[in-house]
Amino acid sequence: MNAVPADESRRATETPAAQSDASASDAAASERLIAILDAHAASENDAIDLYQRLQYELVDPVLTAVIRLIVDDELRHHEVLRQMATLLRTKQLEWPAIVSRQPETQMLPSSPESIARQLDAAANDEREGAEKLRDLARTEGGRYAGLFGLLLELMAMDSGKHEQMLRYVVSQLRGVAPQGDRSA
Repeated sequence: MNAVPADESRRATETPAAQSDASASDAAASERLIAILDAHAASENDAIDLYQRLQYELVDPVLTAVIRLIVDDELRHHEVLRQMATLLRTKQLEWPAIVSRQPETQMLPSSPESIARQLDAAANDEREGAEKLRDLARTEGGRYAGLFGLLLELMAMDSGKHEQMLRYVVSQLRGVAPQGDRSA
């Protein structure tokens, strides 16, 4: 089903001058959103590189599996952000093709505390990224009949999940029971 975006149905009833002003405003808003999406994709890239590197340094296979789950989500997020920016750049109505990303596998041995510090910082980045995605969903979420808002909010939820998973791994690396765990 092809939904006509609200912007297009509004433009059909406007004068040519109003349409021109709205088009210029929409173009500037689209460029701003593209820059935000590109910046967030770049930070996702940094997170992916960190997680891919650290997963090979973890000795515990359970903790490695947790990090792998996060890597898989981050790879999907990166691709969705890239596709959203492509939709805005090309003004297509069709979702862009998926391009796979090859992992970076530079392995430098680190201590568990060094890994914990890096993952703790990454957990903070995930929380901040989730807040930014939610803000973006609120301000720009109406695009493509609300699809952008839905995707941004779902990625924010995943980032919140990633923060919790990273905090779990950090607590295990430091030998501390995670918050809320009363059994230890």
